[in-house]
Amino acid sequence: MWKSPVGSTRRERRNACAIHKPNGFAGLQPPASVILRVAGRKQRIGVRDLPVVTIEIDTQVRALLNEATEVICPELPAIEKPRQGLGYSIALSVHRLRQHGGAQPLPSRVWFETADDFLHFIGETERWHILRSDIASIAVAGTEFSTWATTNARALRTRLVAGSGPALAAALTALHNRPHPGCFAREIPLPGVSGKFIEENLALLADILRAIGSPAWREGETIHAQLGLKQTSRLLRLMSLNGDQLDYGVPLNRFIALPAGTERMLIVENLRTFLTLPRLPGTLALFGEGHAVQTLASHHWFAHVPITYWGDLDPTGFDILGRLRRVHSHVRSAMMDTATLATHRNLLSKAAPVENPAFETLTREENGAAIQVQESRHGIEQEKLPPDFIHGMLKSFLN
Repeated sequence: MWKSPVGSTRRERRNACAIHKPNGFAGLQPPASVILRVAGRKQRIGVRDLPVVTIEIDTQVRALLNEATEVICPELPAIEKPRQGLGYSIALSVHRLRQHGGAQPLPSRVWFETADDFLHFIGETERWHILRSDIASIAVAGTEFSTWATTNARALRTRLVAGSGPALAAALTALHNRPHPGCFAREIPLPGVSGKFIEENLALLADILRAIGSPAWREGETIHAQLGLKQTSRLLRLMSLNGDQLDYGVPLNRFIALPAGTERMLIVENLRTFLTLPRLPGTLALFGEGHAVQTLASHHWFAHVPITYWGDLDPTGFDILGRLRRVHSHVRSAMMDTATLATHRNLLSKAAPVENPAFETLTREENGAAIQVQESRHGIEQEKLPPDFIHGMLKSFLN
């Protein structure tokens, strides 16, 4: 089944169209012809007389089609394939519309003749070919890795930086051929690959090695233990919010259990916000240090306590939340929704978008805000929110 490389929201998945695929289809080759039909409330995309499977269709396509069925839309014929070379083709039929001067030609069928047409229209041609190249590079590492890559293309697109296929293949080969090396990740010799690459992709490497049954993966409390790698003892910065607001540090390798009386955890992205948290009995606060909090996600105590994450309302903050929730689905968020964003729009400032963001695990409200800040390249730093608003929301949310 070919899936559009464009990500989608839960709302878009609910509005999914249908795609027909040819018999015997395998691997990543998209269908040769894609047809969109406008008929009543339903839209279909695919090749005639073939089995049906589900696929999400890009919002941009759906918006154009919805507009075309409701009013006369001169923009739609203006950009069709015969005039632009790549894109979709349109078949028109005459409809009698009293409110629009009688007989009017309206689109009755919109179709993409080739996958290249569809990819060009949604602006993903280059990204698609890079993904294909990454998968081909990973396949060089072995049959098991090739099988995993071709069946998990969407995971690669969201979790791997585009163009990093050769580096991933080199890292997988090194770990697979020399299980549990007992050294630091940066000590593994990878010619032409940055020493940071393994550290930055440990979770993906571990998931792939586990999936193919490689001896390089074994059960362990942390990703480093699973891959047999040494780990520096990171210092966790914690604060009990029972009233004394005691701020203290604990080496990660010694933090094997939560302090007595801990009913919940609150993870805060930025230090200034962490240091000014209000009294919240039964709550243990953790300074997340941005993306660094992801290194804690594999610890077993994460799964046994209610966790709330509160980060910046910007693409990076939502990406961190999404990646945490990939590992622990019970993680909730605070003040990271469309309501908070709409109420404090005067606090927006420029924020860089995130490549391959982990937005697929976000709730409807979180995803709505995440898409807004990603597309607008703006966000709200959590410490800029009014203190009274912060304290009131945290007390209401956590209590």
